[in-house]
Amino acid sequence: MSPRNTSNMMLQLPFRTLLPFLALTFVLSWGLLFLLHAYPGEGSDIPGTVGAHHPLFILAVYAPAISAIVLVVSLTGTEGLRHYLRRVFLWRCPIPWAVFLVFGIPLLFITGAAIKGNAGTWAQPPSSPLFPLLLLALLTGPVEEIGWRGFARPLLQRKASPFFAGLVLGIVWALWHLPAFWLGGTPQSSWQFTPFFLSTVSASLIMTA
Repeated sequence: MSPRNTSNMMLQLPFRTLLPFLALTFVLSWGLLFLLHAYPGEGSDIPGTVGAHHPLFILAVYAPAISAIVLVVSLTGTEGLRHYLRRVFLWRCPIPWAVFLVFGIPLLFITGAAIKGNAGTWAQPPSSPLFPLLLLALLTGPVEEIGWRGFARPLLQRKASPFFAGLVLGIVWALWHLPAFWLGGTPQSSWQFTPFFLSTVSASLIMTA
């Protein structure tokens, strides 16, 4: 399928679809995380402490994708969903951007770890817990982009420039993570929200470009 056909599919979705998408995403994610905080399950000595590998936590991370898929199917049917999911395979990226994504983004993380004195955690052997965590992150985090960048951003760009669409989406994206800062056992539980907020908005602008 050509990029034009997939873009035409998105044009079938009215701009007002953005509000139900955000509502469904936040209700599903925050609702699941609230349940995890209130009922962490057996084997936890600290209320609200769960691991990022918990099935309900992963489901909460998938909420943007689930919300987008539900709305696409309800408005365009299974044929529209097939066209929509094909957008995942549209790889149009200049070489400098590809190099930045593959090497630049990890370098930023390593630099940040070095500033905090934790750079050594990036040099652990493959048998360390770091690699399973990275694999888990690869299978969870990117899935949410089916909703954020694949659904919400094209709708925002109908009303705003790419810069402001990326800015607004970055703010929403950062606030969506808030419950994870209160839930023990998640990566965010050991972070400070303000630096995370700024870096998330910045990442949204970079991803838009």
